[in-house]
This record gives sequence, structure tokens and C-alpha cells, in this order.
Amino acid sequence: MVSPRKSERPTKYFENRVRIFWNDGPTQKGEIGIWDWFTSPSKNDSSVDFIESYYVPDSYPVRVITIPEAKTIEYILEKLMAGIQVESPFNCDLFFCLRKKMGSLKYFCGLLCTKNDLIFSGSSVTIRDSICSLPQYTFTDQDIFICSTIPVQFLKSLHVESPECYVSINSVDDIIRSIILSKITWPTYRETLNRTRREWKDCQLLLERVCSESIYEEVSIKAACSLEQAKQAVSEFCAHANDLIDQGDIDLEILSQIVTYHDGLRSQCEEIAAEQWKQSHQIELSLAQSELQEAEEKKSQIERELKNFQDQITSAQSRLEKLKSDIAHYEALGNDTLQAVQKKIADAQEDAAGFIAELSMFLPQSTVAASTVSSLCHYKMGTSVSEEDEPEICESWKDELALLQGNLSFMSFASDESRALNKLLSAFLYAAYVQNIPLLIAGPYAHEFADAVSLSVAGRHAGILALDGRCDTDIIKHLETSDDTVIVVQNVFGKDWDDNLLQSLMRLNKFIIWTRPYTEDLLIEPKGLYNYALPLFTEHFVETKPTNQFIPGMHSKKFFQYKLQKTSFNRTKVLQQLGVSKLAASRLHMVLSNASVMIDLRNKDLEFLFAILPFAVLTGQKDFLGEILDTEKNISNTVKAEIKHYLGEV
Repeated sequence: MVSPRKSERPTKYFENRVRIFWNDGPTQKGEIGIWDWFTSPSKNDSSVDFIESYYVPDSYPVRVITIPEAKTIEYILEKLMAGIQVESPFNCDLFFCLRKKMGSLKYFCGLLCTKNDLIFSGSSVTIRDSICSLPQYTFTDQDIFICSTIPVQFLKSLHVESPECYVSINSVDDIIRSIILSKITWPTYRETLNRTRREWKDCQLLLERVCSESIYEEVSIKAACSLEQAKQAVSEFCAHANDLIDQGDIDLEILSQIVTYHDGLRSQCEEIAAEQWKQSHQIELSLAQSELQEAEEKKSQIERELKNFQDQITSAQSRLEKLKSDIAHYEALGNDTLQAVQKKIADAQEDAAGFIAELSMFLPQSTVAASTVSSLCHYKMGTSVSEEDEPEICESWKDELALLQGNLSFMSFASDESRALNKLLSAFLYAAYVQNIPLLIAGPYAHEFADAVSLSVAGRHAGILALDGRCDTDIIKHLETSDDTVIVVQNVFGKDWDDNLLQSLMRLNKFIIWTRPYTEDLLIEPKGLYNYALPLFTEHFVETKPTNQFIPGMHSKKFFQYKLQKTSFNRTKVLQQLGVSKLAASRLHMVLSNASVMIDLRNKDLEFLFAILPFAVLTGQKDFLGEILDTEKNISNTVKAEIKHYLGEV
């Protein structure tokens, strides 16, 4: 980072600009970032410049904040925990430091905090309680960039090297205690022990009590010594116990030698030991005998079942032979019928009047009006959860997003790759929900995806609209007045339902999710369908059927809603080459841009997984996807491996 170069030009245009026009990037007050910009002469007036700017999400500055009164790193840490007043705060990474001078050089020694480590409240900055340690760095004044327009300092380098060391915020006991307690979550407890929520809370209280007590402190109190002396005493006791176990007892060694070399005494000892062992293990022996008898009974039962299966196979083979015989008979009968029909057609062509007169003998003498298919109410409102399922109270949209991510994890395995994909999926679904942008979810357990969203955000199952009978546009009135936040539309390609219903569904203030059990169904549908709903394939995320019931959510009285981020939209060349319409591309941008903000994502994982991949499959351009995937560097290995696996390359 260096000072911008300025020319002798008298005006503040071109390279002398101090401000540029905003097109994309952060919008909140206090945010700071880096933009790539350049100018060109205006078409109407060459003395005036035309500006183009692009936000660079992968690079962000580190602000340097010097604490004048600080003499030690510990003092800086105490100030961070209590709260530091910062003039002109910016929402970015901060380096809190003290200044030292050695000769002509000035050194800045301090702690580096990312913006996710901090809580910004007005002009006060505080370290989060969940942070256990911070990296320590030392820089010289040559590493510091001083801004000329505002009284702030930044590191010249946008990427810092490895730290000198890490400074612990809490004691090791506190860190271990917090890690243990954070691992015992309600979903984990319920999945492992299948107990109630009250028992889980009692278990947490017990662990907090146990973890808060230290054996060193208890020894120090009872022995009336210092804490260091207590630690030394415990260590000596452990070492002494190990010596006792390792060295053994000399009397026992002498007795063992006598028994070893005296055959009669050894036999007598073995008999006595065997008898005593049988008496002391009588319960175990009885249990083993019972298990052996049970195993024999199971073996006999399996043998009987095997014989039964063999008899069934023999019977099935007999039926198969009979079916083959019947098929041969009906094939011969079909050939005879075909010849008779062909002869009848030939006779009708020669004598049409006679054929019609003969046919009229078999027709009914009166006509019956065709009955019309009655229009039924195909909408089923979502049901509430049972009273036994206590809802999870969500204080903000972040809690709601975390609950959705936990519910979706019940359909995948506990691996790092699955958790990474599940995080992207949760953000995509939640971003579509907050904007009521319809989705078309295709693949296994599509309906469960919709239920996971509905239970997480509304605490009830999703409503179901089945398009089975004759089209009935009045059904929209039922949807508008229902309490359902999420509505699942089944059999959306029913032939008797016209396109007006699709328009009506888009205008509803509901989150509409269309579902199809097979991804291949979408390959024969018109591409204009995705102007109404964005496609989502479940095959990338589902690894097993839901292992647990989804946990319902409920808003607190002071629930903090998510604020939509507005960014400029330009349809990328990749989406243009895939034939994505402007409307579908705009909706994708609205969902993906907000999903990236929700999980602070700075690469193209969301774009590739939820935009480029599905449209490349739907338009039959998988080869094109493989070409751009090999050249793209701003994508994680997890998403790249998933896409290559789907394309059959690995």
C-alpha cells in the first residue's frame, strides 16, 4: 500500500481524483475496503473523466491503532477485554499495539484482531468472549502507511506473515472447560442419549460444576500449602504410584519362583485358583451359558428360515415356468387376433356401409353427458410440531441460519467436506427465503429440504399444494390466508394447470418451493421455467435419510431481522454463454450476493455450486463447465472436488 501518484493537472479529474463513484461492495457505515478503478476520457468532453470501479473482496486493509499509555502486551489485552475507544472506527481488521524506540527505528508490537474477533458498538471495540488467543506481531515504522486525507494508519502489506506467537486470553482450564461445554449441544445430546431437554440442561450444570473444581486447589486447601506445592505433591504421588506398580513386591517374587519349580504345588495352586475363579465369576459363567444357548436357538431359527426361503424359491420357479407358458399362449393368441383385425379392416374397406351397420349393433342407443372432473381443494396446511418438541429460541437471523444448518446436517455425514457444503446450502436457502424467491428443488428428499426451512424459520411443517385435478385458480385465496410461511408445490407440471397459476404464485408473500423427485425430469422442461423458480439439486448434499427429527425454531420478542444488501448487478459472461435469462440471472445475483454476506464468503463457491453447475447440466453444457473449472482459481477444493465428482472426472 503506497500513496497515490498525482500529476500537475489543475483539476481533480483522472489521476488526481480523491473520490470515486461506488458501484459495488459494502454499503454499511464504517465499512472499509479496496476498489480497483481506472478512468478514461468522457465521450462528450475529453477534459472530464469517465470512472469505472470494481470492489476487490479478497483484499482488505489492516488498521493500526497505537495505545500511547500501553507498556506491555498484557495491558493491551486487558483494554481489549474491557473495551477500547477508537476514533473514527472502521469495520475492518485492527492491529492494537504499543510503540517502542530502539535507536533510530520505531517498533510497533501488538495483537492482530480480525473484524470477526471484535464487537463494534459505536466508538467502542471489545474482544468477543469466544476468542481464546490472539496472534502477536512486531512491525517497524517502514511497514506502516499513514493516510494523508484522514488521521488513520494502515499496514502496507495486505497479507501478513505467520505471527511471532499466540497470546492466550483465558487460562488453559477455562479454555478446556469452554470447549467441553460447547461440545455438549442439545442436538448431540438428544441424538446420543435420546433424553429430554431438561435432562440436557441438568447435565450441563453438572459439567460446569465439575469443570470449575480443580484437584490442585483442593489439595492446596486441605494440605495448607501453596498451589505450586500442591502441583508438585500430586506429581510426586503419581511418580511414586508408577514405581510401586513397576517394581512389584519382593515377597510375591519369591512365592512365584517356588510355585514355578514345584510341580505338585503348582498343580494344587492352579486347581485352587480355578475353583475360586469359577466361584467369583459364577454370574458371568451363567450369563455366558445363557448366551450360548440363545445362540444355538438363533442358529436353529436361521436354519428353519433358510429352509423356508429355499421352499419359496422352488415355488417361485414353478410359478415362473407357468408364467412363461402363459406368455407363449397369449403371444400366439395375440398373433391370431392381429390377423383377424387385419382381415376385418380389409373387409370394411371393401364394404364400408355393411361394416358401419354391423358396428351400430354394439353402440349404446342414448348418449350420456361426460361428467366433469370436480375441482377439489388440493391445499393442505402445514401442521404444528408436538408440545414435546420444545422450540429453539432465535435471537437474530444468525441463530435462525445456524438452526437451519443444524437441521440440514441430519441428511449428511459428519465430515469436513459435508459440513462445508452444508454451510453453503444453508446460506443459499436462507437468502432465498428472506427475499421470497421461489426455488425448484429436484432430487431425493426434496420435500425434507422444504420442511427443514419451514421448521427452522416458522416452527411448523410446510404447507402442501398438490396440482392433481382440474385447474382451480381460486386456490390462491386459500394460500394467501393460510398461516404457512413456506409452501411446497407438488406435481407442478400437471397438464390441466395453466400458466396463470405460476404468475399468481410469484406474487404471493410466501416462500414457494416446487419439488420433483428426479433431476432428470428438468431436462425436458422449457428453459423459461427458471424465470419463475431457481433450480437446486439435492444430490450434492444428501448422503443419508434424515437421522433425526428437525428442531423447530421460534423468534424471540427482540428478534433481529436480516437486512438485505443491495449491490449492482451485471450478468457475467459465463451465465450469458449458458443461456441464462436476465430475470433468472438477476434473481441468482440477489440470492448469491446476500448468501455470501451471511457467511462472509470471499470466493466463487456459491456461484459455481448453485448457478453455473445446475444451468450447465440443464443446458447440456457439461464440457463447458469442465473447461472453466480447470482455469478457475478462486474456488475451494471441496466444491471443485464435488463438481468433478458429479461430472464423472473422479
